[in-house]
Amino acid sequence: MLKTLGYRDYDALPARLKGFLDEQHYKAYKLIDHLRYAPTGMYRDAYVFEGQEDIPCSVAANGVGLIGLAIAHHAGWDSAAPAKALTTLRTMAHRHAQCRPERDKATGFFRHWFDVATGRQRMNAEFSTVDTAIFICGAIFASNYFQDPEMVHLTRQLLHSIDWSAAIADEVSGILYMSVEEGKGAEPICPFNEYALLAYIIAQVHPERAQLWHNAFQDTKLYKHPTYLRYGKTIPGMPHGIPSSFVYQFPFYLVYDYTVSGYYREIMYNVALADKASWRERGWPSFVWGHGAGENHQGYYHADAIDNNPTGTVSPYIAAGFLPVYPEAAFDLIKMYTYIQAHGESQSPRFRHAYRFGLSRFCPGHRWYPRHLAAIDWSSMLYGLTAFRWGTHFFSRHNQITGAFLD
Repeated sequence: MLKTLGYRDYDALPARLKGFLDEQHYKAYKLIDHLRYAPTGMYRDAYVFEGQEDIPCSVAANGVGLIGLAIAHHAGWDSAAPAKALTTLRTMAHRHAQCRPERDKATGFFRHWFDVATGRQRMNAEFSTVDTAIFICGAIFASNYFQDPEMVHLTRQLLHSIDWSAAIADEVSGILYMSVEEGKGAEPICPFNEYALLAYIIAQVHPERAQLWHNAFQDTKLYKHPTYLRYGKTIPGMPHGIPSSFVYQFPFYLVYDYTVSGYYREIMYNVALADKASWRERGWPSFVWGHGAGENHQGYYHADAIDNNPTGTVSPYIAAGFLPVYPEAAFDLIKMYTYIQAHGESQSPRFRHAYRFGLSRFCPGHRWYPRHLAAIDWSSMLYGLTAFRWGTHFFSRHNQITGAFLD
């Protein structure tokens, strides 16, 4: 049986460890805040070593930013958080004179990447279904937290301005489209994956299409998908194998039904233990683990997974994301921090920039420092530390799609 979750585990920690986690929690928010472009409230896709001003907005980063503002306000870090959240929502609802984020005219889905100042397409970006869903989840979270009438109105307007049903490829099997163009879906993807949060929104907004959720994404149905036995734990995955660990974490924090589900919590626990066990085969210390997405020492971005981490790159933010179901990860995080400090060139500019906002990716055996950290990947650190410190009910109280958004 899993441990009782919430802040009671956090309060029992040694003072030094608690202080370390508090610092990482604050820095996790500061990274997200660093990405915010104040005039429009848009959030850049990533923190980078050089060229920060050239990084476009990511619609998913806007969702992370809105949740970050609720967290920062609750922690007392940012008294301007309500005004900042309102600016972001106004811009996304096309209430800003200069910035109008591009949308698919037929369905309302947003571009994945766009200019922070004008809203125009960047990087040949598609109209992304799941990234739009992540933004909407953030808007709902912030509106539930701040209880501001204008925020609620804008979020409701945005939610219903999108034809979510256009993302459905097959209601029976749960296949969804990754993108749309002129109202037509493209790039079908099979469950189980982070698209669960897209399926959940569809079920809430279009109850007549709720069969999609009940057939393929409901917590008790997840083991109908391909399952894999790893290190004594059975894990639901995708036809090609077990996806990156963040795939399990995002729905846990953003989908109310999963946040409160003991069944889904068990899945999270199994993934955490399998992720951690997989690193022992590589011969690394037991505190080294976390298969996440990001830049690696070979210079490319990769979504690492239990069976697919070719460069052996560690994502500490994944360990943090599992804190609510595996509190022991707190001790692993401080040990990873100590390891990085001991094996890195702490005085070099690249080292200082790489870890300016706390524990980022590293590669045991390589003196390499990441130059790129995407906001959506970093969200696991912010969410995990938040839930560990204040309890998962902080998420379940604010991630519900209530009648205020549906009536």
